[in-house]
Amino acid sequence: MATESELKGWIRKAKTTYSRYSNTVSKCNKEIARLKPVYKDLGQIKKDFRTVRKDLSSIIGEKRLWCGEQYNEFQQKGEVLDDACRQYYLLLDQAQDTVNTKIGELEAEKRRLVPLIGDLWGKMAQWETELQNLGN
Repeated sequence: MATESELKGWIRKAKTTYSRYSNTVSKCNKEIARLKPVYKDLGQIKKDFRTVRKDLSSIIGEKRLWCGEQYNEFQQKGEVLDDACRQYYLLLDQAQDTVNTKIGELEAEKRRLVPLIGDLWGKMAQWETELQNLGN
């Protein structure tokens, strides 16, 4: 059986750790709540952008009937614009992947800490009961 000072020390340390873990979980929840709409918005931007890019490709394709210098210039500028759109889409995709990775990391941290918090809470209750029993 532990002494009163040992039990008080364990409880104090457990409360400090419990508080730290709880704060971390709370921060994770806040960041996840902030990042999930960003992830969703990036997905919508990508979807809208794909539609615009398909329209652009069809416009460039329709002008294949043209001939001469004007056609060549239009075709070159269309290819440059299409390349820029492709690069932009890839950047959007990378940004969305980065946000999703961060969300996953935060979820993992939260899931790691939640059982530890419960365990600490249970131990604190047990030690407080033992401390009360010592006083009886």
